[in-house]
Amino acid sequence: MSRALQFILLCCLWGSWGLFLASFLLPAYEGLQGAGTEPGTPLLGWQAMLDSLYLLSAKIWVVLIKPSFLLFFLTPITNVFILFAPWLALAARENCWTLAPILVVSSAIMWFLPVEVYESTLYGFWIWNLSPVGMAITLLPLATVTYYLDMRPLRVTTP
Repeated sequence: MSRALQFILLCCLWGSWGLFLASFLLPAYEGLQGAGTEPGTPLLGWQAMLDSLYLLSAKIWVVLIKPSFLLFFLTPITNVFILFAPWLALAARENCWTLAPILVVSSAIMWFLPVEVYESTLYGFWIWNLSPVGMAITLLPLATVTYYLDMRPLRVTTP
């Protein structure tokens, strides 16, 4: 039963990671005009991430007016962390629960973006934003089940 539960939790972890990757191909934002796109065309997740970084690098004065726009600089850091989170969890299964708060915080940071940003978000943004929470929810039981399986004495059968 424990091995089956561990397998299910690993599937949930990789499923959340798959949603994270899929969110880059879904419409995420329609407040910016992407390079080579018509005005009003929704940006895909990867386009929105690149265009937000371009916006901040080209118009850094925006940060002086609204300091909360600095959070845009954190999206690449959270993306890299979320991208490698399943492998970090597998490398240290018994301690993978320590990744859960970091994943939740990386998701919660985006909730403090300015209101102007949220007015134009689409479902791809929310899938991107909630996928680390899905990963975090699976890490605590995964660490517990792994600890239980590793600490259980092996049954030795003799012929």
